[in-house]
Amino acid sequence: MTLDETEALREELRGSRLQPNARPSDGRILDALRTFYEGGSVFLVLTATPEQFEDVYRILVDDLAVLGFELSRRDESPTPQNVEVFSVAEYEALVSSDHREEIKIALEVARSLLAGEGAGSAERAS
Repeated sequence: MTLDETEALREELRGSRLQPNARPSDGRILDALRTFYEGGSVFLVLTATPEQFEDVYRILVDDLAVLGFELSRRDESPTPQNVEVFSVAEYEALVSSDHREEIKIALEVARSLLAGEGAGSAERAS
């Protein structure tokens, strides 16, 4: 990966951070993952794959875990299906070497955000 590609990926990952106050769709995704995972303040979308009736997500939580789940587009409730929770090490072992490099960069971005903004920044205001 070239330096320009690495920088572009960092920017893309920063932009993928779930921000429920800025994007309502992010609130639905965050609500869905909160049904099975507590904690976390930085949520970076590693992949979002549209399928026929649902979207499939892989989300890095802080620098601790990768969550995988499907979220129906037909049902407005934030009820995830096919939930998977991986440690970062477990997830890295499952993916290709190219994707492992992307995860390494995602971890750098998450750690930078954690250090710079403190906890609670992705929480939804009640």
